[in-house]
Order: sequence, then structure tokens, then C-alpha cells
Amino acid sequence: MAKKRGRKAKKNKSKVSITVGLMIVISILLAVLIYAQSGYIGRILSPALGGLMGFVKYIIPVGIFLIGIELARGKKTHLHKKIIQYAVFLIAICTVFTTFQIAGGKLSMEGDFSAILDEAYNLRSTK
Repeated sequence: MAKKRGRKAKKNKSKVSITVGLMIVISILLAVLIYAQSGYIGRILSPALGGLMGFVKYIIPVGIFLIGIELARGKKTHLHKKIIQYAVFLIAICTVFTTFQIAGGKLSMEGDFSAILDEAYNLRSTK
């Protein structure tokens, strides 16, 4: 029985190391694409994320990198819980900033819902 536990532990460690490596590489790639807007993908991705989330798009690579580092520390953490917490955090920040834009008069709440979404997207993607 001891051999089976050892093999299973090795498989779990290899899965975690692959996940950590992948998350760190993705975060670095996203950082280059978002911050520098380099290449074809960066010129498309950065304004699209800016339209969807505003300047919260700059937090995405940092958060993915920190989740990867947390997994690398070796504590028994579940990846899906961390990702859900991070997604809730991003949604909360976007909600707060949208509320500030509405309260500040930059975003009008009058009219059709699709017109409001277009206005919000254009407001965020131009900044």
C-alpha cells in the first residue's frame, strides 16, 4: 500500500507543478499583451478588456500570478476556490467603479439597455 500512496503523491505534485508553470506563463503573457499592447493580439485584447472592465484589466495578470505562487507554496489549496474568489473580487471592483461612473455623471442610465452598454464600453475602452 505504501507504494500506491507514493505514486499518487507524485502524480499530484506533477499536476500542481504543471498548473503552477502554466499559470505563471499565462500571467506573464497577459502582462506583456495588456501592458505593452504588443503584437496583433495585444492590440485587440487590451482595448477589448478595457471596454469590458476598464482599468481593472491591469489587475488580471497580477492576480493570476499570485494564484500560481499560492499554489507553488505547497499548501493544500483548491484551485477552483481561488479562481472563484478572484472572479468575485474582480466583479466587485468593476461594480464599484461602474457605480462611481454613474454617480459622477459620466455614464447615463437613461435609455435602452443596449445603448447604455455601448456607452459604457466606449467610455472604458477609450481610457
